[in-house]
Amino acid sequence: MSEKVLGVPRSKAHESLHPEIRKEAIKKYIKNGAKLEDWTVFTALETYLQLQECFGWEPFIQLFSDYQKITNIVNENTYKMNLWAELFSKQVKTNLVPFFKMWGWPIEDSTTKKLSSLPEWKENPMKNFV
Repeated sequence: MSEKVLGVPRSKAHESLHPEIRKEAIKKYIKNGAKLEDWTVFTALETYLQLQECFGWEPFIQLFSDYQKITNIVNENTYKMNLWAELFSKQVKTNLVPFFKMWGWPIEDSTTKKLSSLPEWKENPMKNFV
């Protein structure tokens, strides 16, 4: 909303969104072992910002719309994270498993297998940190 409605650049919307601060936060998260318990508000936001910066807002809009139609979603984080990784990967027609694993997501072998036929995300920004 800040960018689209108010015209405020992401880097000015909050100090944590300045490019250098973002880079340092990623480095610290990776250095500390990319543990899910450290995947806090701005760390989580960074994960989604990286996806948005590469793929745009459209995959998010479509996926949120698709989520409205899904029934029986198991209320368990590992399940939900694997579902998101699978659906977003399919939405952008790119295997995002390595990206999510670099963020410490508990990606299961079954999800990895389901997405193995999709092309690798060559622009994966996390490659610069791992």
